[in-house]
Amino acid sequence: MNALVVNAKSASALAVIRSLGSKGIEITGASDTSRDFPLFSRYCTKRILLRTPSEDIETRLDELLTIVKNNNFDVFLPVMSEGSLLALAKRKNDFEKYTRLALPSFDQLSILNNKASVSSLLSELGIHSPKTYFVDSELIMDSIQKNAVFPLIIKPFRGEGAAGIRIITDPNDLGTCYYDIKKNYGPTLIQEFIHGTKHTAVFLLNKNSEVRRFFVHRAIREYPITGGPTCFLESVKYDPIYEVGLKLLTRVNFAGLASMEFIVDINDGKPKIIDVNPRFYGPLQCAISAGVDFPFAIFNMTMKGDIETDLSYKEGVTCRHLLFEDTKHLISVLRGTKSPKYNLGKMTTILNYLNFFHDDSYFVLSPSDPLPALKKIFNHT
Repeated sequence: MNALVVNAKSASALAVIRSLGSKGIEITGASDTSRDFPLFSRYCTKRILLRTPSEDIETRLDELLTIVKNNNFDVFLPVMSEGSLLALAKRKNDFEKYTRLALPSFDQLSILNNKASVSSLLSELGIHSPKTYFVDSELIMDSIQKNAVFPLIIKPFRGEGAAGIRIITDPNDLGTCYYDIKKNYGPTLIQEFIHGTKHTAVFLLNKNSEVRRFFVHRAIREYPITGGPTCFLESVKYDPIYEVGLKLLTRVNFAGLASMEFIVDINDGKPKIIDVNPRFYGPLQCAISAGVDFPFAIFNMTMKGDIETDLSYKEGVTCRHLLFEDTKHLISVLRGTKSPKYNLGKMTTILNYLNFFHDDSYFVLSPSDPLPALKKIFNHT
């Protein structure tokens, strides 16, 4: 058996390559340059360098279609950007003439990738979420500035990671920041800031929207510290999110992998969903280390049509993005960056960073597969 992994340039792509390659599946990694560190994994047996510019999505998809036409890949696993996945989903039928494509439908992706659509669905379903404001006029902006409880968060409707996300503590800054983000990132919303610990629930659903795998992790550190991807995390059990998350996903008849960020509000103890990502997510290795091998489960589901249900996993398994987001987190704290999401002092942060005995796994580092980490360090210098 074999699989094509595109784009092989991120920690999540590396986790997919290691998961499948360690099971004896022949992996071909496709990426933009020969410097991309996942290509150096011992489990990446073949490399394809993509020649078309990544920003020209349709031309890139034409190139990928030619690649799958000329090779007998059992499964195509796209570890791609939000925009590329949407475009790929539109052409799913073209690719499935030559391979099996592990990807939700365009309609499912389009809804769940849009923060405004998700907010409306959560409201419709009565699921707890941050209060959301849509600015249709200057009067609404004035009302938010005068009446809302700060801090607030500005978010583009679409986007990945921390791009375009800004925490606002001063009402006088809200209008300027909102319109600046809207200009650079497109339609934008404003949300209430929820005080509490960020968690992520990850679901793998079959074509009937039945759960086959489930996992929850707790964010310990994020970078940027003002709000961004998790760089140190721990597997936990949090049953209340299961039914809530499943209610949202079944509402759109979802099939595939989706991660769902939520915060347990310190004021009322309720989980409040803040984001949904229907694709491979950054700290994928934590789930694998805790016993939920999402890439292998997705590969088998794509090959066979369905798999058995297994919702078990280990609690307390940690995973760190040492190269380099957790290191950037440390530097950010030492430089005095402030955030309502992080209130530990410099000395405590240093001691926590140096506590490597608490690390069970890493996003990139691996004693049995060292070259990706070495390549990433070399690329950084």
